[in-house]
Amino acid sequence: MECPESEAEIRTPDGDIRLTAEQGQQLLNGTLKSLIIGDTVISAEDFLEQEITHIRQDLFHEEHFQMKTMRPEETIAPIMSM
Repeated sequence: MECPESEAEIRTPDGDIRLTAEQGQQLLNGTLKSLIIGDTVISAEDFLEQEITHIRQDLFHEEHFQMKTMRPEETIAPIMSM
C-alpha cells in the first residue's frame, strides 16, 4: 500500500463515514461488499457509484482528505411517439 496512513472523511447523502487506506483498498478491490453509514447499510457498488462533488486535502496532514458525495442523477430517456 502506497500511503497506509491515509484516511478520508466522506459526507454522503446517507450520512458521514471515515475510511482508512486499508478500507479504501478493500472497497476498490472488491473484498469490502458493504458499508455502514449511520443507520444505513449501503452496498460497495452503490457507494462507488456516487459522484464526488467536493474534495480537499488537509493543509497540515497531507494524508487526510475530506469529501462530499451525491447520488448520481438518473438519466431518463425521452420517449418519442409519432
